[in-house]
Amino acid sequence: MSGKRALKLLLSANKRLNTAYMLKESFGQLRNYEREAWARKFFENWRAWLKWQRLKRYEKFAAMIDEHWDGIAAYCKPENKVSLGYVEGLNGRIRVIQRRASVASPWMTCDHQSVEPADALAPAALFITPAPSRDAEPQPKQF
Repeated sequence: MSGKRALKLLLSANKRLNTAYMLKESFGQLRNYEREAWARKFFENWRAWLKWQRLKRYEKFAAMIDEHWDGIAAYCKPENKVSLGYVEGLNGRIRVIQRRASVASPWMTCDHQSVEPADALAPAALFITPAPSRDAEPQPKQF
């Protein structure tokens, strides 16, 4: 039996599972809206469809979406939509820089907390500082 056919058979056998699946699939349309008002109208209709389904986790999810609506509304604007590939690429570069800095040398340390997103593309050597020597005496502070 093919996957599509098996899914159809399973969903027809269990009405609540079918409803949950349809709610999940339809919610994905929210990210396609370019105007906040239309996105909000879609969400309110989706929530009304959810109302009598007795799906507690979906109700909790809807409450979370309502709490974070400002961020979702900001995403609706075309100028705020960023390609996920770009974001993942930037995160990957940051991880590589941090990994290179942490394994650069056993006598070197790296302060990962000081890495700013804007500095993430700078060479890793900028973030590496020599570790203090264990034999060195503390230097008096000069004022």
